[in-house]
Amino acid sequence: MTIKATKATKHGVTDWPKKRFLCLKLIGFDAFGDVVEEVIKSTQEYTDDSTLLERITEAARKWGNSDPTSKSSKFFWNQLAYELDCPMATGDMLIVADIKTFVSYLSTEGQQRAQQIIDHNPLYPSSSKEENPNPSDIPEAQLSPHEGAPYPISTHDIGRVESIRTGFQRGKIDQKHYYVDPDSAHAWSGIVGAEAYPTYDDCKSGLRELVKSAEWNQSITSSAPSTVVMLTGGGAPTKDLVILQSLLDQPNAKHIYYYLADISFYMLMNSKFALEEHAKSRGFEGRFTLDLIRRDVVNMPSDDREKFHRCGSVIFAITGGTIGNLSEAAFFRSLNRVAKSGDLLVVSADTIDGLSVADQEELIGKYDNQDLRLWLKPVVRVVLSESSEGGSLDDALRKIKVRLHSSDSGHTSDVPNSCSVVVTLKIEGREVKLLTSTRYPSSELAAFAAARGWEAVCKIPSPLNRHFNQFLFRRNAVETSGI
Repeated sequence: MTIKATKATKHGVTDWPKKRFLCLKLIGFDAFGDVVEEVIKSTQEYTDDSTLLERITEAARKWGNSDPTSKSSKFFWNQLAYELDCPMATGDMLIVADIKTFVSYLSTEGQQRAQQIIDHNPLYPSSSKEENPNPSDIPEAQLSPHEGAPYPISTHDIGRVESIRTGFQRGKIDQKHYYVDPDSAHAWSGIVGAEAYPTYDDCKSGLRELVKSAEWNQSITSSAPSTVVMLTGGGAPTKDLVILQSLLDQPNAKHIYYYLADISFYMLMNSKFALEEHAKSRGFEGRFTLDLIRRDVVNMPSDDREKFHRCGSVIFAITGGTIGNLSEAAFFRSLNRVAKSGDLLVVSADTIDGLSVADQEELIGKYDNQDLRLWLKPVVRVVLSESSEGGSLDDALRKIKVRLHSSDSGHTSDVPNSCSVVVTLKIEGREVKLLTSTRYPSSELAAFAAARGWEAVCKIPSPLNRHFNQFLFRRNAVETSGI
């Protein structure tokens, strides 16, 4: 039987949000850039064209209202048909099909898997999930060691997690609450996979450029690190693979000791299972040792210094723009307790160099969307219960506002001349800060690090977002600031 493709839509990929979500779950990643890489990585075109991955990932951001007409986009959709095992469909047919027809093109096994995904959550992973699932409903990767997933995790006091009640009273919620909940890994995958929040792909693309740079390779040769410490490292396994692969590809590569430090047990476990699976498929199983550490990265104990340096110098890294969620001064104080001269530091940060009005609107849009509101929902529910205002949870979520504040006016950052995205909820006649995330002038961030003993080596922008940069620093142990 021959199935003919219908005329292509003029309004983008049909049912694109649902297809995008289904592809993420069927292929097994949280970010669409990872899906693109998985689909094309074994092709000759990928080997020959160093920019193919970024071009397709960037094009995919427009498929909601723009047809995938470029040669690289068509190539991806044809490869996707092969990857998903669609025996009677071409890429064009996948593009124009509605979600029901799209599923019908899959193999029998693929149809069964897709239907299970759709039945459980038609589009968003948190939209129909109960807030307090039964233990039997929690995926294996979220189970505690006593519930069937034994794995040693070093622990340390992660710091006081201020109650939501106290945060509500003082007008600012402790952001740790978004990560220490048992559903945090699942909820975070929803943010990472959201089309409106492309930071994961921006960061991974930038890391790929960083590890290809002369500055990176010269620094690796000079410092000869055998240990990596990923700070706030849970929930980003495919970014870990970029750094790990680079070190293992070095001439005379050593065995790598890889630490993930995070306050969230659940996100650590999520990364642990993913890294072990990818290590097998990439052929470097046994060439690295993974160690999970439950830590607050702004409260690391000095005892960790010797632990991390048992086998030589260290690469510390804080990716995904996470430094913008912390007190930068507290972060560097903590880092300097465990670092030594010659260590390297990778900081992924969004910058505001040449930020246009359109760029500002796009930045606000990353946080002013349904996916972020779903992520904030459990905390907003508690805030609402602590207030005397009443009203429904949905009404409260609709009242959330997203604005840009300067560091001076909002006191949201220690780095001069920075600005922060501030997410607030107006309740009982006042605004409560639910979330802040800072963006930096590149020169100010570099100067701030230098004053704390970290010399800037290079700055590498992401091919997908010129404002998202990878900063590489080297510890020189000379601090000019006592802050």
